[in-house]
Order: sequence, then structure tokens, then C-alpha cells
Amino acid sequence: ARYSMMAARKFHAEGSWVEAASMYLTAEKWLNVSIDGTANREDLVAVWEGIWSCARIFSPDKALRALESLRLYYRKNSMNTQEAFVLVRMINLYSQKGMFAEALKMYEHALDLVSGDSILSSAARTAVAYTYTYLGKPETALAFLDQARPALKKDPFLLSVNHLTTLTAYVWKGSIRDAHTWYRKTKQSGGIYRDLDLMADINLAYSCLLEGKFEMAKSLFDQVLRQERKLGNLAGGLSYLRIQSS
Repeated sequence: ARYSMMAARKFHAEGSWVEAASMYLTAEKWLNVSIDGTANREDLVAVWEGIWSCARIFSPDKALRALESLRLYYRKNSMNTQEAFVLVRMINLYSQKGMFAEALKMYEHALDLVSGDSILSSAARTAVAYTYTYLGKPETALAFLDQARPALKKDPFLLSVNHLTTLTAYVWKGSIRDAHTWYRKTKQSGGIYRDLDLMADINLAYSCLLEGKFEMAKSLFDQVLRQERKLGNLAGGLSYLRIQSS
């Protein structure tokens, strides 16, 4: 189990998602055989997090199974905040699979768990905005994003995700001027997060396609591809965006 986890982390760090997931699954198998204390249980939590992080790109079913295991663990230990964060991630995975009713159900469960936590509630609203965007309801998505944004000013990463999601909704709406406005805001807030920065560029390329600026769009896609190769384990977010965008 220990060497499988070491191999998994090495693969994960270099962006070898399939190999990392395989090693995490091997570690999970051996840890389940030899549970004998808290330390092993903590290792399992790390393994489930690893499976989710890798498999969400190419095997949402494996990622969902890992998140379900995490959810049960946190519920058993009355760790509401951690369970809610798991549910927020499940919203995106169910949306990726086109299971929008399940995604909305996870959103309701998450809100019930964190009714007094403005940041986690806003994170859930930002996540469900993706669901409504891919349902073809960008106006509903934008309403959730507007509601979530004020509480996220204390969390630079979640605020950047909110900006990126807003940009995505405007691209889906076909509102070019707003898309360019939120592209600039996303670049300003997300510049330190290289993966979010490049996802903003992909959205700008989609916007260029809508405008008929095909050469500019091609140049942006090529530029992102070159930069993506330097991201290592952060590159998974881009694959995820392409899966949903297709």
C-alpha cells in the first residue's frame, strides 16, 4: 500500500493521470485489506482524494465512487463542512455525465449542510451555475453567480473560479461584449492560477469563433496547447473543460 501510494503521487505530480489513478486504486485495495487503525483510515482518505483528482478527467464513474466513499466517511464522523465540499465536487461530476437532476440534488444537500457558512454556500452556487450553463440556462447560471460573488471576495481562488464560470455562461449565452468584460476580470483575478488563466483563454477562443474570428481563435488554441504541456498535474482542468464544452 505504501509503495503504491508513493508511485501514485509521483505519477500525479507529473500529470500522468491514468497511471496515478491505477496506483491509487491498488493502494485502496491493500488498505481495505489491512485496516487496523486511524492512520490507515487517513491514508484511505488521501487515496480517495487522489482517485477523484485524477479520474474525474477520464473516468467520472471512478471519481464519483471515490467521492461517495469520502462522503460516507465524513458523514460517519459528523464532519459537515468536509461532506459539503465533497457534494460540491459531485455537482460538477454529475454535470459532466449529463446527470443534471443528480447534480441539482447534490446542490440541495450541500446547502442543507452549510446553511451558516457563506463561503461554502457560495462555492455550491458557483458549482451549480456550471450545471445550469450546460443545461442551456445561462441566465439562471448568472443569477447564481451574482448571488455567490460577494462572499467569495475573501477567497481568491473561489472568486477566480466564479469569474471563470461567469465568463463561460456569457460565452454560452452568446453575449460577446460581456464575455470580453469577464475575460479581462478572470485574467486579473486568476493570473496566479495558471490552469484558470488558460481556461479563460479557451473561452476567449470560443468567443472568437462566435464572432467569426477563426484565425485568432486558432492562434489562441495553439497558444493554450503549448502552455498546457508545462502545467503538469494542473492540466486536468483543461481536459475537463473540453469534455464539457464538446
